[in-house]
Amino acid sequence: MFGERIEIKQSKDEKLSSFIAQDILKKVKSNQYRYKDICILTKSHKRKISLKKFFDLYHIPYYFDDREGFYNSDVVSDLSHFIDYILHPRDDSHLLWVLMSKFFLMSENDLARIRLHDNKKSLYENLPNVFSEVYQTLEYVKQLYHELSPLDFVIQLTKINDYYELRCNVQQKTNIDLFISLLEDYVQQTNSGLSGFIDMIENSKKLETSSAAAQSEEADVVRVLTIHASKGLQFPLVYLFSQDRIVLPDISKKVLIDSDWGISIYDIDHEHKLYQSNLLRFAFKQKIKLEEASENLRLLYVALTRPQNELIVVDYDGNYEEELTLQRLLSGKVFTSVILSVLNQYPTSTCDILYPLVQDLPALEKTIPSKKSLPIIKQHTYETIDLREDIQGLNLSLFDSSSQKERGRLLHRIIETVDKGSFVSEDFEIDFNDSEALHSYFNHPFTKELYKHQLHHEAAIAYESNESLIYGYVDMISESVDKVVIVDFKSDRISDGQQLINRYRNQLLKYVDGIKMVYNDVLIEVYLYSFSLNEYIKVSL
Repeated sequence: MFGERIEIKQSKDEKLSSFIAQDILKKVKSNQYRYKDICILTKSHKRKISLKKFFDLYHIPYYFDDREGFYNSDVVSDLSHFIDYILHPRDDSHLLWVLMSKFFLMSENDLARIRLHDNKKSLYENLPNVFSEVYQTLEYVKQLYHELSPLDFVIQLTKINDYYELRCNVQQKTNIDLFISLLEDYVQQTNSGLSGFIDMIENSKKLETSSAAAQSEEADVVRVLTIHASKGLQFPLVYLFSQDRIVLPDISKKVLIDSDWGISIYDIDHEHKLYQSNLLRFAFKQKIKLEEASENLRLLYVALTRPQNELIVVDYDGNYEEELTLQRLLSGKVFTSVILSVLNQYPTSTCDILYPLVQDLPALEKTIPSKKSLPIIKQHTYETIDLREDIQGLNLSLFDSSSQKERGRLLHRIIETVDKGSFVSEDFEIDFNDSEALHSYFNHPFTKELYKHQLHHEAAIAYESNESLIYGYVDMISESVDKVVIVDFKSDRISDGQQLINRYRNQLLKYVDGIKMVYNDVLIEVYLYSFSLNEYIKVSL
């Protein structure tokens, strides 16, 4: 955008949600369908946030199935793995989970130290030689297991390292209380021990993620379900809130765990401080990608067999002309690519591929007074400079990889989605480290100060400079009466904020040049927010 106007764009999910809401209204008003004839399928719960926003806006009655939660929650997994470890102390997979959980908060480097102490021994055998206090704590827990009743043991287990009191939020404490209550009922009814109880938890976990949702068929509401929860149900009209690509499991982690194959780590060249891959690690990566692709194809089959009359696949317009190959599936290509690749190869008269325009969107433009006139744009070809790629210097860390960028994009998308800092980690499919990073961001005093004012996410900027057209997107702008604050989110692995400033300063100064064309005579401040440091870093202008 140029001169006096800056466009605050909706997120892609919001645009698609708005289209779905408008299309439902048209079909209901034309008596094609009733609300209860309609179901919207999503792969995960997080897209329900934007759907709820526009259903409320257009007064569409809806029902969200949010049953998935307790049995698959982090605290239930932590407690189950801890009990499994006590029952099977030589099983390194349970020990790994316990060490990385909130009970001990060990990092991947800590685990590597344990493993490398003696490659011929298990984690359990190496642990006392590397982290003796942790080992002693685990031995103490084993002693409690033999001395106490199952119920008293679990109650004491939740007190290890102040797990319940200091390391769990309100929702997690509620889940722990329910876990203990279920155990109490189980012991009274069956007179069995913890082994049978953990088996029941695992069976309930599988049932929770695969069973059909129970709901009233008479209520005239639009159902919004995860694909998992829709198994066994069918509807006259189904919208598949689709996606073309997913973020694959992080296969760049230093430690990879597989329930069948065990553990894989990099070969480490200590002299040159390098991680080197190996054949086993390559096999682990391929197995993880293949399992993810297989699961997504199974989900797609479930989604495609839910509609009775009509299926509408909703996604962003993209390039779907490429032939469908195993390599594309392993790279993270999912629903939309699979569907359209097949339709392009095998056209059918029963399927139409349409690219409708979303109309009547709520106003999301902000016109800002300016004393400057619009710049004159010359009619010729410009050299274009993409500020997202105009970064100085090499990787800040030898071990930085594309996974860090993917993580940064994921965290930024969540920040963009969450309304005014009301972040609840259970609403998103993220791991503990990402959850902690986001809690640190939203609880930061400066974040709370910025969120008091008007926020603009992914604000597009474009302007002419020295025969070049410069464009990019500002991660976040906080706009008050007398000040504009630019925030750029960074996930680089760093130990010093000055490293980030040196790397991104030129890029940020170009952002400022563009912002000055919109905000006149207003104080502009620029900050980098580091997810590695959990801190804001001010950039001098």
